[in-house]
Amino acid sequence: YGEENDWCQRAIENGYQNILVPNLFVYHKHGGSFPSELKQKLLEENYQKLLQKHPTYDKQVHDYIAKDSHKELRKLLIITASSSSSPLWVMFDHAIGGGANHYADEVLERQKRANRNTLKIAYDYYTNEYKCNYHYKEYQFEFIMSAMADIEEFLNLCEIEELFLNSLVSYPEQKELLETFDRLSQREYLSLTIPIHDFFALCPSYNLLNQDGNYCGVPDAQTCAVCMQQSKQEWRNFFNDDVDILSWRELWSKLLTRAQTILCFSNSSKEIVQKAYPQIEESKFSVVPHSVSGIEKLTMPEKKSGEPFVIGVLGGINYAKGASVVKELVGLIERQNLNMKVVVIGEITEQIRGKHFQVTGRYKKSKLPALIRQYKVDAFVIPSIWPETFSYTSQEVMNMDLPLVVFDIGAPAERVKGYEKGYIVKGVNAQALLETIERELVEKR
Repeated sequence: YGEENDWCQRAIENGYQNILVPNLFVYHKHGGSFPSELKQKLLEENYQKLLQKHPTYDKQVHDYIAKDSHKELRKLLIITASSSSSPLWVMFDHAIGGGANHYADEVLERQKRANRNTLKIAYDYYTNEYKCNYHYKEYQFEFIMSAMADIEEFLNLCEIEELFLNSLVSYPEQKELLETFDRLSQREYLSLTIPIHDFFALCPSYNLLNQDGNYCGVPDAQTCAVCMQQSKQEWRNFFNDDVDILSWRELWSKLLTRAQTILCFSNSSKEIVQKAYPQIEESKFSVVPHSVSGIEKLTMPEKKSGEPFVIGVLGGINYAKGASVVKELVGLIERQNLNMKVVVIGEITEQIRGKHFQVTGRYKKSKLPALIRQYKVDAFVIPSIWPETFSYTSQEVMNMDLPLVVFDIGAPAERVKGYEKGYIVKGVNAQALLETIERELVEKR
């Protein structure tokens, strides 16, 4: 007892380094055991001899335990070993926030409740790291990986039953990334699922806004190529170099074709994907709208004569979600001195000031009914100028049984068509929006 320890210490003293070799297997053909009393005696005696020869040995051991240098390696071994009996369910996602991340959390929670062996890998654009979260039975831990090549090498050691590409927006080196997923998806018995939260699978401009800031309608490749060169839209935050849209579509076409399921949350988004990829089999598409719970029908108090008509805008409103439309709408109301008011329940990226406008800031979902009553909202608008793939806020307003006005674009228009208190605006601009509100709601009040 202690011979291997002594050997390793002598190696260190002679300039060598002790390392772990995870894939090395040593077969001990012959063996025997000392009686327990003799074993304990040898352990104690040889430990003292070891300390006499190598006085810092005990400190080295405690330092190693405290540092735990191979903690991450043990995590990888746990995942690899567990996957041999229970293949992994692997999700890839971004870490920039929003509805896609909320959906990812919901899906992951369902997998955990079903006792699936789950690994979520999320790329953090701000730290340039891949944050990994593992959960299976009594094991639950996190770790960081620094490169997609390392992730692929690791996943090749694991058994995988499903690859769930929740969102790849913000990931670096997209060409290499898609080629990696193409290789992984060719593995036997692996199922590939691609949800359509946005239109990144069609274009780096994932909300399909062109160089002029308008919905492009998925035009021909030549028009797309011009847009890729001229566009300064939000997607440019993640792409410094020019993008060849033909190569982009070719890579995504291969991946979508390999997928067992292309998960859409509205028929509208399905039709847009099919316009770009008409060759993909219809059977691969599955349309499953999100479920929105916790929002009930809301009874509004009667308003006094002369009170302004209050237009509500719900959620975090950036350019794609209609921030400029809201600003222009407020401007129209101000210039015409209409007895109307716009209230954003949430946040907006535009700086808007005026007696006809208010913004609440962030809110908790449980506080939403009280805020709507407080500001005496008469109707909500969804001012998005891109074809949203679902729109949680639209469904929340419908759940509350309140009037809802949307542009004739994307999932909001699809959902409102079957809603008794829904109104669709022809034309994507503030003037058309205001005219619809006045004609359909204010004059009939």
